[in-house]
Parts: sequence; C-alpha cells; structure tokens
Amino acid sequence: YLDFYKRRVLRIFPALSIVLVSCLIVGWVYLFQDDYKLLGKHVFSGSFFISNFTLWSESGYFDSKSYLKPLLHLWSLGIEEQFYIIWPVVILLCFRSKNHNRNIVLSCATIFIISYAISIFTMASDGGANYYSPASRFWELMAGAIISTLRFIGINTSLSKLMSLLGIILIALSITMIDEKMSFPGYIAIIPVLGASLIIASNGNDLVVSKLLSVRPVVFFGLISYPLYLWHWPIYSFYRSIFAGSPDYHELILLLLSSFFLAILTYYLIEKPLRNARNKYITAILLALSVFGIGLIGAFIFHINGVKDREINKSAGEYASVTDVYNYYKYGELLRGGICHSVQLTAAISNGCIKNGKHNIFIIGDSYAAALFNGLSHYIDNKGSDYIISQMTDGNAPPLFVDGKDDLQRSVITLNNNRINEIKRVQPEVVLLTWSV
Repeated sequence: YLDFYKRRVLRIFPALSIVLVSCLIVGWVYLFQDDYKLLGKHVFSGSFFISNFTLWSESGYFDSKSYLKPLLHLWSLGIEEQFYIIWPVVILLCFRSKNHNRNIVLSCATIFIISYAISIFTMASDGGANYYSPASRFWELMAGAIISTLRFIGINTSLSKLMSLLGIILIALSITMIDEKMSFPGYIAIIPVLGASLIIASNGNDLVVSKLLSVRPVVFFGLISYPLYLWHWPIYSFYRSIFAGSPDYHELILLLLSSFFLAILTYYLIEKPLRNARNKYITAILLALSVFGIGLIGAFIFHINGVKDREINKSAGEYASVTDVYNYYKYGELLRGGICHSVQLTAAISNGCIKNGKHNIFIIGDSYAAALFNGLSHYIDNKGSDYIISQMTDGNAPPLFVDGKDDLQRSVITLNNNRINEIKRVQPEVVLLTWSV
C-alpha cells in the first residue's frame, strides 16, 4: 500500500514542484495583485490536489477567463489523485472477503455505472459540477480499473485484435465527431474512453497497433507526456496575460516548442533522476514535504491578497490593488440594478426607465443589454443628440421566446410579452436587442 503511494509521489511530484515554483516566480514579476492572489490559491489547490473543487467553487457569472488561470489544467490531476486515494481502499476491503476477485469486478462495474449516470444527469447543470466533480469523472478512471480485472477471465488473441481495431475506430470517431459545441463529459465521452480502453485491453496483440505504439518517437512522447501536460497551459496562459492577446500561428508554434523543450528538460534533469534515487522512500517524503510547502506559500500569498509591495503593482498605481472588480467599478450601479434592471414593469415605468418620445432607443435584453446604457448615454450627451434611452432589462432574460426563468424566477416568455406590449405602446424609433450567448 505504501509502496504504491511512494511510486505515485516519485512519478507526480518532481515535475509538479518545478512547474508550481516557476508559476510563482513568473507571476511575481508579471501578475497584478488580484491575479497573483488567485494564482496563490491555485498553487495551494494544485499542491494538495483539490484544484477541481477550487475551480468548481469559482465557476459562475463573474469567474475569470480560463486563459487567465495558469494552473487551470491541474483539475484533472486533482481528480486522478482523489481516485487513487479512494480506489486502493476499495481494493483492500474487497481482499478481506473470500470472493475478492468477484467483489473487485462488481465494485468496478458499480462505480463505473453510478459515476457515468451522474455525468449524464449533471450535463445540463450550471456551476461546473459535471466538469469538475469527481463523482461525474471517476467512471473515466474506473475504465482502467476494469481493464485490470480482465486478467481474471482472460482474452484470446483473436478477440484482442478485434478489440484493438474497434478501439482505433472509436478514437478516430472521437477526433472527427466531438467539438466544442457538444456537452462534455456526458453521453459522448464514452466513445474516446471506450476506444482507449479497448486498445489498452488488447495488450499489444494487434501487430499494427503494437508496432505503432512502440516506435521510438511515440515512446519518447509518452515519456515526456506528463511534464508536457504540466507545462503547456501555464506557458499559454502567461502569454495571454502578459501580452493581452491571442497568439498568432507562428507564436503558437513557438509556445508549443517551448512546452516540448521544458518538458524534455524536466524529464531528464528533474523527474528521471529523482525517480531513480537510491533511497526512494526518503526521496518521496522530501518531495511530498516540498510540494506541500510550496502549497502553503501559495496559501500565504492568497491570505495577504497577492503581495501588494511588488514592482508591477507600483507601476500600475491604484488599479493594481483592486481585488473586487465588481464593487470597484460599481457594476450594479452601471446596470441600474433595482431601479431599471431586474424590476417589475410598474417600477420601471415609475422610475423613469421607460420614456415617451419620438427619438427613443429601447434597450431590451439581459445584463449584457443593461451594461450598454451607461456608455450609450454618455455618447448621446457628448454628441448633443435629442435621443432618449429606455431600458427594459432583466438578469438572465434574453429577448427570445424560450422557456426559462430570470434572476427573480419570472417567466422569460411573460417578460418578453410585456416588452413587446411596451414597444407597441411607446413605438420607439430604435429597438436594441442584446443578450449573452
């Protein structure tokens, strides 16, 4: 049992520690206070393998863009380690019974089915539960556990070749079928998981697949795959943060090459020597203490609000110390929340939000539409125009006839009927429809 976790530490912790420290160093130089505070929290979460829960808790309307989170990708490592904490315990409990082989198979099947069902059930849920919850993700890892149980029943060579061929077909389908428009994970995730599982379960009995996976470039890619996974996202994320834009084709190639270069260095200079250390148990303990120590440094950075006394904060002045963007820019006031935004129709009329006049611009939609009012008003005032602006906006209420509730749990269809009636009554010159998609 301890030997298993020793090997996990020697496999996971060396490269992880280097990436976490590198992120803290780069963030110290380039990230403003609020972003560095967030990075500190994510370093702590990554060190203690709870990134998925942290990112889940951050999911929401005002969550930062994913590319502004250099350690976003550690959510999957968190779920993997959570699985490897729970699954060995299940195995130990099964071995205490007489029919332990049968119980292991039943445990695999039960956890797989329940977790896959949760993944499907939470597909339409908001807040990241489907994506970040271990309950909806364990089935993907459990597929590997199921493969390990096949030794109990045995598979002949002919069946192995068929499994390998079917696996390749499913992987090819995944590449061609699955895109960003599909809800993932969910029903569709079974295709790549099953495809990969069939190839692994075939145990190299298919000559074509076996040769393909054993060629030196593929083997080399497998060796550096873990540090490559760790490096690729921080490099891309810091580029987006520092240069405030998306990389073009040539820059993307450069970022990819940088990821490969750092992955190779990490594997040969850090990961491989530590994994082959003479006293592996002592090395594992020191690595664990180092990673957890780095995590505590991240927690301290978060606790002191991102280390205000840094050169980049001094050059940015007061804006660098902003840790609550919503209140700093008085977003609620800009939307005219409680006055014109997300109020009853009678209140909107009595508050002067809906005006009568010839040159009238009606702003209709959700909070995206409400956010236009302030800028449009300033523009009209500066131009000396005689246009007036009316506002009929409600949180989470697009100007479309779709089922759903707004932020006040009112029917979106009813709200839009009221909006149409007001348009007919006032007859504005311009109707501006805006909503989030």
